[in-house]
Amino acid sequence: MLIDITKASKGVLYDIEVELPFKQNLLVDPMAKFVSPCKAYANYVVEDNDDIIFNAVASVEIEYPCSRCLKPTKVTVKFKVAECYKYNGEDKFSYSSNEFDISTSIEEAFCLEQPNKVVCKPDCKGLCPKCGANLNKIKCKCVVDNAEQIESQKESPFAILKEMNFNTGGAKNGITKK
Repeated sequence: MLIDITKASKGVLYDIEVELPFKQNLLVDPMAKFVSPCKAYANYVVEDNDDIIFNAVASVEIEYPCSRCLKPTKVTVKFKVAECYKYNGEDKFSYSSNEFDISTSIEEAFCLEQPNKVVCKPDCKGLCPKCGANLNKIKCKCVVDNAEQIESQKESPFAILKEMNFNTGGAKNGITKK
């Protein structure tokens, strides 16, 4: 999205509101989808050296599958953008005419704020590992060795380190001096 600065005076703060449609390829989860365009409330100022300072607060609504039970779950992702556009610069945040493009800076800020895991509710029980039934809706009759399942969830992937001997030299228990 291009912002026209032909009538902008140096040192004056300008407020803008923009809606920016995002492409699906910005989402990390291939099953997620955008519900609404990104809405940003932004401001910019053209400095004396012609650099542009751009700041925005943005949000976008996304529908993710719950990480535990796959139920479609709407999430609003809010994020901030702060960027300096250099006049006649050589990087991606530069401009050379009377307009500058805010799309890349908003998209990059969004990518950094995407949630890794979404759950429909904090106490979601997920799916049965045997039959795939949604345990939030029904109690299946599968026989799952609960003791084994609970133990595997508790055990840290680093538990094996307790049994390893890292003492390869003359030190005993990490002490090298008496």
